[in-house]
Amino acid sequence: MEKIIDEKINEWRDCLARHSKGEATDRSILIRAVLSDMDELKSSLPKPIEVPQEFKDWYSQIKKRYPQKSARRCALYLLCRQGFGFGFNDVADDRIPYNSKLGKWLYENIDLAIEAVYSDNFTVVKECYWLVKSEKGYLTSLSISQGFSSGWTGNSDKHDSGAILFTDRKRAFAVAHIVKGNVVPESEEEQ
Repeated sequence: MEKIIDEKINEWRDCLARHSKGEATDRSILIRAVLSDMDELKSSLPKPIEVPQEFKDWYSQIKKRYPQKSARRCALYLLCRQGFGFGFNDVADDRIPYNSKLGKWLYENIDLAIEAVYSDNFTVVKECYWLVKSEKGYLTSLSISQGFSSGWTGNSDKHDSGAILFTDRKRAFAVAHIVKGNVVPESEEEQ
């Protein structure tokens, strides 16, 4: 990356030198070249790694406890030893369960987690939630008895009703099928 930036700076210096000698008279050409190069450089920067909020919280705890360089080493140590006879631990050395949200994500994305800590270039991914909506409103509770009869309640206001938020879209569709409703994203505005 540094090599690319140095090359661009040298090109700009050459362009400025030609402009000051009178070889290039239009200043807008120089400005457009610089802006074009800046866009190119911006697009070549590495994209941040998307991590769940729980990972960011875990890493933030480590950063609070240790200085920056030591925090990175500690996090990498905890990540790299997972699966080699060790579980995954938090800052207080308490085991994080494999079936927790963070444990599941780490099991499937350990390489991303290591890269996120190593590069210190990550962003929290916004989770998607789904609601089940039917003629009664948004699903707030559901009970199914052994005879497969179901009872459920709903409310027309998704924000104040205690509506059930589903993180698993397939599960939301399964429940919607039971109550003869539809699945809508939580972020969808009322129409």
